[in-house]
Amino acid sequence: MATPGTALSEPDPAWDRLARRVGVPPFSRPGWVQAWTAMTRFAPDLVRVERDGELVGLLPTVRRGGGLATAADWHVPVLEAVALDATALRDLAEAAISGRFRVSLASCDSLGATAAAFRKAFAAHGFVVRERPQMHSPFIDLRAGRAAYEATLDSKRMRELARRRRRLQEEGAVTIGVDDGSTDLEAALTEGFAVEGSGWKGAAGTAIRSAPATEHFYRTVARWAAAEGLLRLSFLRVAGRAIGFDLALVSGGREWLLKTGYSPAWARFSPGSQLRAAAIDRAFDEGLTHYEFAGSADPWKLEWTGTKREIVLIDGFAPTIRGRACLVGSRLARRIRTVTSKTTRRTR
Repeated sequence: MATPGTALSEPDPAWDRLARRVGVPPFSRPGWVQAWTAMTRFAPDLVRVERDGELVGLLPTVRRGGGLATAADWHVPVLEAVALDATALRDLAEAAISGRFRVSLASCDSLGATAAAFRKAFAAHGFVVRERPQMHSPFIDLRAGRAAYEATLDSKRMRELARRRRRLQEEGAVTIGVDDGSTDLEAALTEGFAVEGSGWKGAAGTAIRSAPATEHFYRTVARWAAAEGLLRLSFLRVAGRAIGFDLALVSGGREWLLKTGYSPAWARFSPGSQLRAAAIDRAFDEGLTHYEFAGSADPWKLEWTGTKREIVLIDGFAPTIRGRACLVGSRLARRIRTVTSKTTRRTR
């Protein structure tokens, strides 16, 4: 049985059990989705599929612009449907597009099962599909082993990083500690967020502390992740003072780097790279399969890997008057944004 749209109020144990069972990324679990919808204030409109009274599929979606959209924006590295098997995923896609004039899947892995299922459903029902890349997200496949990975790195750069680590040690005792949030979580987050926002992110207004709603979101996510045993807060310290910080989640054999930052006063010692080298080394030690940088392919990330996955936005417009009107409106809005962007760049 498919349910096209249901509200999200209290935590859904069945949803979380299914998510754990099938091993989806943490961004499709109810704890994350509830925090995200609270921040964005989008109305949840979950698509569910049951079989013999048991939940076998769920797509975290919200009502957006009169249509249906996945619960994702730039805070969400990737969002996948939670489905027990291929049949459940097919039924989810069918239920999601049933009676809808527009269905949008943001933060979707271009090569993932969710994207494939929706492309098939859209084609079967005559939807016009518009697909565009949102970002190319770097990651490291750790399964080849530490030696094979290290052979891919620039040896000159790694020697320079080791030299800077030795120089940093001259400034005081250097430690890199990992906090799972089991004690003094709020204090750790306050300290970490201060470091994360102390550089260019704070000046650009993109740091966690730049907006109260954003800080509340990441604190809520951290509390949930700590309770679930997923949270990793990493601190690079010199003589006890935090100069670098990572906020990450570990789930399903993968570490997801969500936020990172360092104090610009210590930039000459490459604190961000010191943290990254330690985090990747720890991922090998823990037997993880992937290290996920998340977000766009920033140059500093590509110093550690050349492997990227394409994250796309897939828009489906129904073969109805309203669907076609929405398609035309979407095209016009995109053209206006493009012209506005070009005009802004020329006048700067």
